[in-house]
Amino acid sequence: MCVMRNNRIIVCGMAVLVAVSFVFNVTAGGESEFYEGERCWDKSSAVDVGAWRRAYKRKAFEHYLRAAEQGHVKAAWIVSCAYRNDAGWGQYKNIVPENEVEAGKWTRKAAEGGIANAQDELGDYYYGGSHGFEKNITEAVKWWRKAAVQGNSYAQVSLGNCYHKGEGVCANDRVAVWWYSKAAENGYYEYHVKPDLMKTVTPQSQEVAVRGYQADAERGDADAQNNLAVCYALGDGIEKNLAEAVKWYRDSAEQGNKYAQSNLAFCYLDGRGIEKDEEEAAWWFSKSAGQGYKTAQLELDKLRSRGIKPGHTKTIERAIKKAEQGDVEALKKLAFTYEESDLTEAVKWWRKAAEQGDVDAQNSLGYFYYEGKGVEKDLTRAFKWYSKAAEQGHAKAQNNLGEMYRDGEGTEKDLDMAKKWFTKAANQGHKEAQKNLRGLEE
Repeated sequence: MCVMRNNRIIVCGMAVLVAVSFVFNVTAGGESEFYEGERCWDKSSAVDVGAWRRAYKRKAFEHYLRAAEQGHVKAAWIVSCAYRNDAGWGQYKNIVPENEVEAGKWTRKAAEGGIANAQDELGDYYYGGSHGFEKNITEAVKWWRKAAVQGNSYAQVSLGNCYHKGEGVCANDRVAVWWYSKAAENGYYEYHVKPDLMKTVTPQSQEVAVRGYQADAERGDADAQNNLAVCYALGDGIEKNLAEAVKWYRDSAEQGNKYAQSNLAFCYLDGRGIEKDEEEAAWWFSKSAGQGYKTAQLELDKLRSRGIKPGHTKTIERAIKKAEQGDVEALKKLAFTYEESDLTEAVKWWRKAAEQGDVDAQNSLGYFYYEGKGVEKDLTRAFKWYSKAAEQGHAKAQNNLGEMYRDGEGTEKDLDMAKKWFTKAANQGHKEAQKNLRGLEE
């Protein structure tokens, strides 16, 4: 059983000292360059012409690199991804040629700044002796531990493996089990933990955990819903019930939990607790992969290599049934789904949700009217829907509304009103609004 006592995690009577606080500055220097990089990256996603998209990507990388050279830790991580041709950069090798040594250099900078994903990656480099680093298991364990304590599930599994095999640390299966358990709590599905070792976890401790997950899941907590589903899938602390696991995975996945989306995809892939459907599996893997989950991306690539494309007929059918009953979340889900294939249909569902007062839908509908996507461009209506969302406190809509007042789009130009809405959004931490506000004050 694991409990916290004075910053020590007690694992079945054994103490494992864990650093519980990291202090790092992810924005030390380079903030303006980083922000410009973000703007260029966002613009690249908004254009349809390949040459323009590549130009914006190139500009984004230049800004990120300058920010990283000035000490911006997040920028260092993005630059490392670019040199690895990872995280969206793979199709832009002509912009940023793959360079393992540079990737390793910037990964270390990001890791030293406290970025958990970078720490996990650096551990991989030391373990494999790659990207400019000599093989050093002790260093690998050091960096995996830093990432694992921050909740990185990949590092937790790697650290568990080290304790299981006695690599870089003294072999200790109880400690290995504890790290595997933490990874499972973070959504690292049963395919990646060690079932034989998991049997040594105290049953009573798991039953207590399940009760906690159940209470939080019923309140709508997406992480708890995924954790509860894992328990049902494994029969861990509760009677095994694959159909119930699928139910909770779906509830969590529909809230956007990337681990639950991947776990649900595995259920469809294997026919666990639900009828086998590889197209539906591919669709959920694509949703998870779109949020950067590596496992989902690998599985999606495997399916695509067999000619299986993401399909979501059943998902749409379920959403339509709920939408017809006035379920706002179902309306939004349909809108998101159709954005991939039919913008006119997407606007239809955004409008229904917006008319019920949903603030995200109102902002989205404003965007479609502003851009003229899926509907005839109409700045007056864009202004109307941005206003409705902004008045409900939606920061992005507040910034959008401020820009329309500033530029006189859909309404008369009014810098005082622009300042008012930029200020409201800026006070909520909206970076573009903060920049817009500085622009007005200059």
